[in-house]
Amino acid sequence: MAKKITTYSLPIIAKSELKAQLNMDADFTAVDDFLDQLIAAAGRQIELSTNRGLMGAVVEDYYDYFPRNIILSVSPLQTLTTIEIRATEGASYTTWSHASNVIVDTATMPPRIHVNDSVSLPDVDGQANCVKVTYVAGATTKTDVDVMLKQAVLYLAADMYQNRENPIKRFPSAVDKIVNLMRVTEFV
Repeated sequence: MAKKITTYSLPIIAKSELKAQLNMDADFTAVDDFLDQLIAAAGRQIELSTNRGLMGAVVEDYYDYFPRNIILSVSPLQTLTTIEIRATEGASYTTWSHASNVIVDTATMPPRIHVNDSVSLPDVDGQANCVKVTYVAGATTKTDVDVMLKQAVLYLAADMYQNRENPIKRFPSAVDKIVNLMRVTEFV
């Protein structure tokens, strides 16, 4: 399986929160654009490191066959958008009608989609990426994002600012601990 995050999450911390963490005057605006970039970069890094969408990440998972039990790569599942198939190499994707044919399990992490046993799976020839599942992952509002993930983004963005002349090689220890605790593995 391959994954592609087509739209990363919306920022989950405010610039004012990062300024407070950095003991920066709220009226100092010369670096505001840079701080926005750091917040976005830190959020993306936390998403990629934990396999969690923070808020509204659009994800495409690709499979080389059509599995009856589809395990999604990013948690938590907010909305299943489409399941598409490509019957032959080079063909366009077509939407597979899934509404009444699948059971969507949002209670587990990672989330799963089960195709009902009574349904015949589409015939795909097994070429690379012949099945594409598109979905939205993460919380629906900032207040629903886990506080530990918010802290990880805040600490990482602050560290990126403080060490901008000497980029980090690895996570600061507090961020590393949070990432390890919050990481969703591919095993159910």
